[in-house]
Amino acid sequence: MEYEDIPLGLSFGLATNVRASVAYGEMSESERKQVIEEARSVNSKADMEALVNRIGRSSGTWSM
Repeated sequence: MEYEDIPLGLSFGLATNVRASVAYGEMSESERKQVIEEARSVNSKADMEALVNRIGRSSGTWSM
């Protein structure tokens, strides 16, 4: 997956949340695609922050 595919808000969120960034890096390609698709449907900063926080709390498995 190319970095250009990641929505800007998600990129920013991952850059400012170390736990989420590490968790995202440990995800499978399929899980990353799920996260990106969910991020594309986010309509507010608060919702994006919630998504990034949820990524940071994930422990080895991602669920939407």
